[in-house]
Amino acid sequence: SSPASPLGETAPGSAGGGWVRQPIAALMRPHGCDLLPWLLLAQALAIVRSVSLRRAQSFLTNVDYQLKLKNVLGVQYHGTFKAGDQELPVIYDTGSFEIVLLSKLCGDICIKGKTVYDANLSSSFVASEDVMQVTYESGSATSKKGFDSVSIGGKDSPYKLNKMGLWQIVEHQIPVWDRGTFSGIVGLPHTLYMPDGYRSPPKKLKEGEKPEELLLPTMGIDIFSMCLERGTVKRGDRRPGWLAMGPKVQALANNPGFTSVPVVGEEHWGMKMSGVQAEGLNFADPCSQGCGAIVDSGTSFIAVPPNAKPLTDAIENKLNMNCSNVKDLPVLRLQLDGAVVELPPMAYILTIGGFCHTAFMKM
Repeated sequence: SSPASPLGETAPGSAGGGWVRQPIAALMRPHGCDLLPWLLLAQALAIVRSVSLRRAQSFLTNVDYQLKLKNVLGVQYHGTFKAGDQELPVIYDTGSFEIVLLSKLCGDICIKGKTVYDANLSSSFVASEDVMQVTYESGSATSKKGFDSVSIGGKDSPYKLNKMGLWQIVEHQIPVWDRGTFSGIVGLPHTLYMPDGYRSPPKKLKEGEKPEELLLPTMGIDIFSMCLERGTVKRGDRRPGWLAMGPKVQALANNPGFTSVPVVGEEHWGMKMSGVQAEGLNFADPCSQGCGAIVDSGTSFIAVPPNAKPLTDAIENKLNMNCSNVKDLPVLRLQLDGAVVELPPMAYILTIGGFCHTAFMKM
């Protein structure tokens, strides 16, 4: 199976935020990069080829910065993250909340062959006794909290903090992490704090204590863009992805090549979805009664609800595994809160070991 990255975090119990939701929007560009993977939950089916995610009520950082992301088999993109004096390959994940890193605390079997975070190598590390278990779509992890200096990117990045909370993996049950080439998951959510219900045990605040802000609001990042390219360049190298922020990205909000879509999710980058069309296929629209789609840069597949099975089955039955008829497959047209986004076959078909497979994952 392909080394898919961990999917967005799921709540072990009921989840509800204790703060006011901020006005935010996603900026979609139909003809930008080839593929930005999205996780689609609760009556959802969507994927958009380039996205910029906007937060409101935050300090602006007026420095342009672009981080190159390594493309692994077209299904996993990771970039540099600096914790203390150590640079680690991480998934920048819009579907999760915290900074979670493989660490020396995890033991030899857990970290074999990987670059991992070692608190003993950092002069700025501050220990904590806080322990958390977090559940992703692909498994769970137990981690211990600490504080350290961090940077989005390497040592030359302008986006850095002297002290930020991070979680050191003690143990995990995430099979794709064993096969993957990344050493951490850095959450890029739109919430100020981690919502209730997403960690176990729940964090109990003392009287007058405020929740700790997450990475984006702490850094004052008002807007960022993520672009995940597809295909290869010379010598067979795969085209990279890009994580960008700063004034040039802010200016995209006024670019006529982008369409703004309101984000209605209380806890995730969630938006309304009202329909799915695919010319030449006979199926009932799974979103005729309304859907919700979550933008998740940390997943490699399109997770679809049970009532989308007739659509995905029709595409799978039409596809030749030798990839000979990919160009003959239909374009999926997605209605995202009034905006039409076209998803060509190359965006929902994966080539693995010379064979073609659909990128749909049934929930």
